[in-house]
Order: sequence, then C-alpha cells, then structure tokens
Amino acid sequence: MTEPDFSCRKKWLEQDRENRIKLQNLRDSLRATIVRAGNFPARGAKPRLLSPKRINSGSPATSDNALSSQGSTSDDKENVHGLHGSVDTPSKKRRLTQFLAASRPNKASISLKDIVASASLPSDMNEASTKSISEAVNEVLSKRLMALEATLKDVVTQNSVDMTHVKRLEARNADLFATNTALESRNTALSAQVESMAATFQATLAQISLRQELLVKEQTEALRTKYEAQISDLTSKLTTVTSKFDAIREDVDLKCNDRAGVDIMPLLDSLEEQLFQEDDGDVLEDARSVLLPALKKRLREYAVWVKTHDEERQLLQFSNQVYLQQINELQQKNVALNAEVAEAQQRAAYIEQNAAVERHELMDECEQTTSKFVSALEKAVEKNKQLHRELAEARANAAP
Repeated sequence: MTEPDFSCRKKWLEQDRENRIKLQNLRDSLRATIVRAGNFPARGAKPRLLSPKRINSGSPATSDNALSSQGSTSDDKENVHGLHGSVDTPSKKRRLTQFLAASRPNKASISLKDIVASASLPSDMNEASTKSISEAVNEVLSKRLMALEATLKDVVTQNSVDMTHVKRLEARNADLFATNTALESRNTALSAQVESMAATFQATLAQISLRQELLVKEQTEALRTKYEAQISDLTSKLTTVTSKFDAIREDVDLKCNDRAGVDIMPLLDSLEEQLFQEDDGDVLEDARSVLLPALKKRLREYAVWVKTHDEERQLLQFSNQVYLQQINELQQKNVALNAEVAEAQQRAAYIEQNAAVERHELMDECEQTTSKFVSALEKAVEKNKQLHRELAEARANAAP
C-alpha cells in the first residue's frame, strides 16, 4: 500500500465515522421531533397568532421577529424539558437546520418558521390551521427522513466498499506475508547451500593441493633416489677402475721406463764383458750358453708382460671412457631431473595460485550473493512491517 492510498483510506474512515455520528444525532433529533409533532395537537399547544392589524402594519422583519420570538418561547420550553431529563438536543431549530438545511437546498428544506408563518395568517386561526401545521411539519420531516435514509444508504454502500477494500488489503497483506516467508525460507536454504558449497570447495581444494604436493614430492624423491643410486654405483665403479689403472700405470712405469731394466742391465753388462774377452773361450761359451738364453728368456717375459698389460690398459681405458660417458649421461639426467622438479614446483605454485584466485572469486561471489539476498530480505521485512502498521492503523480506524 502506497502513501496516497493510505491517506485516502484514512480520510475515508474519518468521513465514515463523522457521517455515522451525524446520522445518529439526526436520527435522535428526528425521532424526538416526530414524537413532539405527533403530540402537539393532543397537548393543545397552539402557536401564538398575530392580529391582522399588527400583520398589516408591521414590516416583514417584524413578523419574522414575532415568529422568532414565538419559536424561541417554544425553544425555551423545550430547553427546560431537556434540562429535566430529556436526551434531545436543546434547540429544535438547531436540530432541524444544522445538518439537512445546509446539505439539501430543496423543497424539503423549508423551515418550520416558514410553515408557521404561512399557517399563522388571520384566515386560519382555528383548529384546522393547527392540524395543517402539524401535517406540514410531518410532511417536511418525512421528506427529510427519506433524504436521510438515502444518505444513510449511500454511507452504508461506501462503508461496504471500504470494507471490501480493507478485506482486499488484508488478503494482499496475507499474500505478502506468505511471499516474505517463502523468501526467508529460500534465503535460508540458499545460505545453507552456499555455505555447504564453500565448505566442499575448500575441502576439495585442500585435498587436491595436499595430493598434488605429496605426488610431486614422491616423484621427486623416487627419481632422486634412483639417479643417486646409479651415480653412486658408477662412482664406485669409476673409483675401482681408476685405482686399477693407477696401479697398472705405476707397475708399467716402474718396469718399462728407464728404471725398469735394473735386473736386465747386469746380465747385459756381464754378457758384454764376456763377449769382448776373446782370449777366454770358456767365458764366451758360458756367455753363449747361459747368459744369452737367460737374457732372451727375460726379454721374452718382459715382452709378454708388456703386451698383456697393454691390453689390460686399453681395456681399462675403454671402460673408463664408458664409465665417464655414463657419468656424463647421468649428470645430464640429473640436470634434466632438477629442471623437471623445478617445473613441477612452478606448476604446483601456479595451481596453488589459481586455486587461491578461484577460492577468492568464489568467496566474493558467495559474499555478493549473501549480501544481495540479505538486502532483499531486509527490504521484504521492512515492507512487511510497514504493511502490518498500515493494516493495524486501518483496523483501528475501521473499528466503531
């Protein structure tokens, strides 16, 4: 209900109450007047007539004054009667002209003063004139009563229309109350649903983040353990090969370099001395038979040893190159693994950042939705309160 409708409704109710009060007063006045008019001939109260001389010589104002004085005398009597227990209004003239004379300016609005003046001519000074006055008064009062009944019907019709409007307002208030209740229940359900969705999203996001972190950590640890084991194995093999190679190189250097012929040089020196001693045939024979075979044998042993150790040295060098190549490959794989780990960490950080952004957006959306529904609910509650106040005021104004 808007403010103009409420003002019109209040104005209608005030007018209805005033009309009821006026109608009740008019009914009481008319009832008392009809009773007095019916009892007027029985009581023998006749109007005081004027003489023809005074009527002809006097002015209309004088006649009116006389009539008014006569009316005031009867009014004084009625005032005295009202003071001794009557519930009627003090003045008959005021009762008859206060409401109807101003509202209905027609033939029925002729005052009793005119009727009495017209009936107070010198030709009508008898009992018949008194009866004609009573009949005229009854006729005027009947017409006024009919007019009042028509007005009362109009007021009753307007009151019915107003009550229909009140019922329509009550039905509208009931509909608004039901709508407000539905909105409140819907807002409660939506708030619970939003909270449930937010809690589910938070729990799912936490589980995904934890699972992603654990998966990345497990993969990183597994790859690191695997490559560290391979690197450790290759390092131990390289150390073993290096130690063997160093031992063989030291042995070769010891026996194949200038210092390696220490045990051969004495044989060569003794062979040279014996060969150059030409005068001693036994010495030469001994050199030919003993020293040369021993020297050949020793040289042959050295040649075989050098050849054998050279093959081992080449094999060790090849193995060393293979191990070095594997170590380089493992180092490259380790570098690639570190790059993959860094990329996985960046991806996890990106996922976490996106999850934080989505979580923040979802929280903002939840807050906006909640604020929107809360504002709508507050408006509905305020409107419902206003309607309750208007309905209470309408009921208070409509109460008799």
